[in-house]
Amino acid sequence: MEKNAQFKSDYKAILKAYQAAASRAGGKKKRCTKDVPALVKKAKACIKVLEAKKIRDGARSTVREAKIQAQIFSEWVARCPNKINEDAYETMNMLLALTAEYEAAYMQTLREKTALGMRINLGKIFEDPLYLNRILLQEADRIVDGMLKSSKAVSFGWRVQTCYTTASGRRYHIPNCPHCKGREIYPVSNVMIEHLSLLPCTCVTGEKAKMLSREQLKQNAVTIFVDESVRDNPFFRYDKTLPMYEGVYSYVVCLGKLNSENEITRENLIKECASFADDCVEELSNTTVTIEGIYKALMWTAYRYDFHGEVYLFTDNQSVIEKLKKEGSMAHLEELFEKVTLSHISRKMNKRADMVGRKEALFHANPKVVEELLKTKEMLDAMEEERKKGPVTRLQDILEQKQISMIAMPG
Repeated sequence: MEKNAQFKSDYKAILKAYQAAASRAGGKKKRCTKDVPALVKKAKACIKVLEAKKIRDGARSTVREAKIQAQIFSEWVARCPNKINEDAYETMNMLLALTAEYEAAYMQTLREKTALGMRINLGKIFEDPLYLNRILLQEADRIVDGMLKSSKAVSFGWRVQTCYTTASGRRYHIPNCPHCKGREIYPVSNVMIEHLSLLPCTCVTGEKAKMLSREQLKQNAVTIFVDESVRDNPFFRYDKTLPMYEGVYSYVVCLGKLNSENEITRENLIKECASFADDCVEELSNTTVTIEGIYKALMWTAYRYDFHGEVYLFTDNQSVIEKLKKEGSMAHLEELFEKVTLSHISRKMNKRADMVGRKEALFHANPKVVEELLKTKEMLDAMEEERKKGPVTRLQDILEQKQISMIAMPG
């Protein structure tokens, strides 16, 4: 194989990465399972195989084995350098040099089949400790290939956009950019943009400005998903003073105008809350519990989160929407915001709020009932201890008590 300038550059970068990775070895004792002579013997066997191979692509298993030997050797050097002789160093240097040649050949194949592959700066990649730490564990071309695939597109606000660059350009563009008209363009990911130090074209900055303005409009809105459930009170059987039924409402508050719970992300989630409905509710039903949940969610948003823009409320209880619109009982809360929109969604699209409520109901227990249950358990434990005492033990206790009383008698 002809060793062109690109091949030589990759060879030097890989060999330098090997040496840097070996110098970082911590001398982990559990990996140093072989003595040095056995290690050198194994390394020489790898050298013999690599020298005999004519097709470089068919030697990946030997390359991986060579890297394992090099890693163990570097740990031996870090832990007990006095056991390493000159022959061992020479053998390992030869093994790494041969392995670097094979890896440089693999890199040429990757460059040829990858868009903009010839612009990859291998030396810069292995300056990053994240990739350097893997050089003795994985082939260099596969590390680079994984890096390039780690991020496919560029994010503008909440939208993902595929961007492009030319074969030798220094900027990246969105599709249909007039500056790229009639030129061959290649898709680039976030990683490639950073790796090649590409600057945004004016088409990109304009697109970002548009998305920013749209995002700002979204920021002036809040979306709330409300759910409820009414069930038998599991603690009523233990304490008849408790209500026979209990209701749980839950709500999820998110930043921005969302169309469904599928758009909830870690970034736009503001609040998840669940609570038991007030005991003073005259008629406990799904409708009354949902209304209480809506009121509490709006009050939290206005007074605790201090938000007064547009609110988009979703519930899977259609009767609640009809009742509130007919009675107008939510008007005093609607005045706290620019606009409140109440909409219906299916139960399948309200699972997030439903799960929040289920967790609250699952872990809830009345304190008085729990205290009584603990007292009962203590009494049962004491009875069990008495039961475990055999007749002999009880007789000994009686005799000991008699002896103590006799000692205590006067005269």
